[in-house]
Amino acid sequence: HGVDLKFFGESTGKYVQWDQSGDELVLAGAGTKVSFYDAAGGESISADASGVLSIAAGAEIDLTATAVDLNGTLDVSGTLDVGGVATFATHVALGDDDNIKLGTGSDTLIYFDGTNTIIDHTSGSGGFYLRGDGLILTDSQSTPKSYINCNQGSGVIINEESEDHDFRVESNGLTHALFVDGGNDAIGIGESPNTNHRMSIYKASQDPTNYATDNSLPAHLALFSTDSV
Repeated sequence: HGVDLKFFGESTGKYVQWDQSGDELVLAGAGTKVSFYDAAGGESISADASGVLSIAAGAEIDLTATAVDLNGTLDVSGTLDVGGVATFATHVALGDDDNIKLGTGSDTLIYFDGTNTIIDHTSGSGGFYLRGDGLILTDSQSTPKSYINCNQGSGVIINEESEDHDFRVESNGLTHALFVDGGNDAIGIGESPNTNHRMSIYKASQDPTNYATDNSLPAHLALFSTDSV
C-alpha cells in the first residue's frame, strides 16, 4: 500500500530503507556496507560519499554471465589474466620501457625506451624471422621513402627512390669493402670511389687522387694498387 520500510543504525544518518515509490533498497550513510560471509576476508559491498563503490572479497570475485559489459575506464592494479581472446577496438597504449612479452620465458620483448623502438629476441636459440611476400623498409617522412624493398617477384632493391644516400659494407679489415656513392653514382671496392670513374677497385689503401689506370680497360673502371696494375 505504498509504505516505506526503514531500519535505523546506531549512528545518525545511517539506515536501510525500502523505498516503495522507487522500488529500491537504499543503504544510507558513509561507511555503511552490505556484508556477506565474513569469516575470512571481509566480503562486502560498500560506497563512499565520493561515489566510489567497493566490492571486497577474501579470495576472488567470480562473475558468471554470457557477457559482462563495463562502461568506463577499467583500472587494474594487479595482473589481468585472460583465458580467451582479448579484442581491442582502438589500440593498446604502453608507456616508455613497458614491454610486450612473447614466449613462455619472455623470450621476445617489444618496447620503446623513450628514444628507440626495440624488438629483443634473446632466447639463446632459434632465429628472428620477418615473413611476407614483400618487406619494405622506409623512413618516417610524410611521403615515406623506400630504403630496402624485398619482394617475392622483383627481388631485393636498395634505394629504389634514387635518393642521394650512400651504401657501405664493412669487412673485418676494411671500412669500405663495398661503397656506393649515391650522389656521384660511383662504386668503390676497398675505398671510397674516385668520382671520375664509375667503379674504382683498390688493392690497398691509396689516395683516390693518385692512381694508375690500365689503358686496356674501359674508361669507367680504375684500378688502384701499391703494386703494378
